[in-house]
Amino acid sequence: MRNSKSPFGDGIELSCTVASKPYTWTINHKSVNYRILFERFGSDPAKWKGIVKVGRKKHKGNDYVAVVG
Repeated sequence: MRNSKSPFGDGIELSCTVASKPYTWTINHKSVNYRILFERFGSDPAKWKGIVKVGRKKHKGNDYVAVVG
């Protein structure tokens, strides 16, 4: 996990695997994905450890990773 500054706002970058492919998953602090992970793992992203079900989704023709379960 590391902090991220993107054009879409501050967030964090996490490593994840989707369909056997490794990805760097950027999660904005204001996103639903961040809220789900915060509720599941607690307030300190540096201590987040575990498995969540994620999947690839599309928005306006672009793929992105999202918590699905």
